[in-house]
This record gives sequence, C-alpha cells and structure tokens, in this order.
Amino acid sequence: PETCLRIGNWRFQEDKAISVDLPGYEESPIRMNRTVLTNEKKHYIMYFWFRCRGRNLINAYELKFFNFWDRLMGTNHATYEARFREVTSRPKPQANHAGISS
Repeated sequence: PETCLRIGNWRFQEDKAISVDLPGYEESPIRMNRTVLTNEKKHYIMYFWFRCRGRNLINAYELKFFNFWDRLMGTNHATYEARFREVTSRPKPQANHAGISS
C-alpha cells in the first residue's frame, strides 16, 4: 500500500503493527498493520497484512526478507519458479481511451 497509494496524493500519517484477536480464526491473534491515510481533507484508517507462504507479513520489508530467505533456504513453493515465468511472460495490458488497463 505504501507504494501503490502514493498516486492521488495519499499520505501515510501513522503506521503501527498491531495484534488483533479474531474469534474462530485458526491463526488468531493475527498481526496486521494499522495505517492512517490522509488525502487533503479526508482521513481513513486502513488495516492490512500480506498473506505469503503461510505467514502474515505486515510490511514490504518483511515480504522482501522472506522472499530472500525462502530462496536461500530452498523453501519456495514447489511451482514458484514456473508460476513466476508464466506471469512475467504475459503481454502487458493495453490501456483504453480513458487510460485504464483492461
């Protein structure tokens, strides 16, 4: 989100790691990120995490670290390399007249 939402003047005012108890959820309590976003006169609170290879990661640094760690330790998903090649070889989507990819 820090990277994606910079478009449109969104600013991250607060960023805090929290733990939330989710009754009935097997992996409760869950780690997540609580962020306050502002855009001119609007203020929003957003909660997010990245579910990646059985882990709940809360920021891009953790995501990058565990990508590195899994490659180093050989613990990537069995089809990771083939899936990566398939996704990165797809043709780029064409923008329509409004500049929106379809």
